[in-house]
Amino acid sequence: MDTFTPLNKNAFLAALGALDCALSGAQALAEGRHLAYALVRPPGHHAERRLFGGFCYLNSAAAAAEYLSAFGRVAMLDIDYHHGNGQQDIFYRRSDVLTVSLHGHPRFAYPYFTGFDDERGEGEGEGFNLNLPLPESLDGRGYRQALERALKRIEAFNPQFLVVALGLDSAKGDPTGTWSLRAKDFEANGQMIGMLGLPTLVVQEGGYRNRTLGLNARSFLVGLAAASTRRSDQRREVRDRMRSVVFRREPDPGDPERIRRLVSQTGFFSPAEVDVAEELVRERLQRGEASGYHFILAEHFGQLAGYACFGPIACTTASYDLFWIAVHPDFQGRGLGRRLLTQAERLIRESGGQRIYVETSQRVQYDSTRAFYDAAGYRLESVLPDFYAPGDGKAVYCKILPR
Repeated sequence: MDTFTPLNKNAFLAALGALDCALSGAQALAEGRHLAYALVRPPGHHAERRLFGGFCYLNSAAAAAEYLSAFGRVAMLDIDYHHGNGQQDIFYRRSDVLTVSLHGHPRFAYPYFTGFDDERGEGEGEGFNLNLPLPESLDGRGYRQALERALKRIEAFNPQFLVVALGLDSAKGDPTGTWSLRAKDFEANGQMIGMLGLPTLVVQEGGYRNRTLGLNARSFLVGLAAASTRRSDQRREVRDRMRSVVFRREPDPGDPERIRRLVSQTGFFSPAEVDVAEELVRERLQRGEASGYHFILAEHFGQLAGYACFGPIACTTASYDLFWIAVHPDFQGRGLGRRLLTQAERLIRESGGQRIYVETSQRVQYDSTRAFYDAAGYRLESVLPDFYAPGDGKAVYCKILPR
């Protein structure tokens, strides 16, 4: 989309290295770390689905957000001087990844044609893109006022992970910017973001005044880490909560109502789907294993935190259906869904199962579900167009279990 982002023999190798680094940071968060910093070049936030430019080839931060979306909702906060048009384009029709960008107004700042405040998302993603175009002259105090608004939107979204596209070109004297932020302002910005208390991946974006880059980066990270430390008690509570989760296989008479309540609280399933979830556990209670429905239920001091339901496919010798995995909102983004899936796979394998099939919708709302199974090693086998409704096909995934 411009004439100053050249392709040469090393461009792809460099961009791929940056993307791999960001994905390593995302993996660290998924495995339980609270902070990660991907110090990468080239930057990536101007790379869209079909265009590259602005010194960016592959969108490393967006790739990290896509990876994390398999484990829960993700917020992307772009604090580069220039608009984060790449992630806006990539996630514009999705509601599981919130994209927020603070940047110079496109009437004077690159990339000029995106970043207006009326760009709010489309379809399922309407309302899940927030642009805060800012004036040409701006100091740290004015910036923090806009940042406070961005953070309130992120808190309302209630994500499980935060990906920060850190641009240092908002600094005083940067050759590509017009603002006047100093080291103390970057530290204050880091503190404000850290107070969210979210597992956070910072991916380096712009910044071109070499004399102050290191100082400003360090100041931001010091502020971020200090605020995150003040949240350590809350993080410890979450870790203790996950350690206190126990699993059982046999449903009890109170589970139909508990499962119904849990599935409803996720806000993800239709009333008809909620009815089906309750019906399956009632059939298991009435008929036992002859029902063909098997359960793994995760409890935290008596509260149902999540569950999985699976069973053999009739008229096959070693194929199983995975009917349900649902996790209570208080436990989402902590790896419980993956633990339930791993236990279900183990039990299926021990029962002689060789293949697991999963069916899900092709709607944008289910992007995170499909990404979850992709990340867990499931392969898309087939798509049945318009299966559930016009424009809503059924995607069938399969995983072959090791013997």
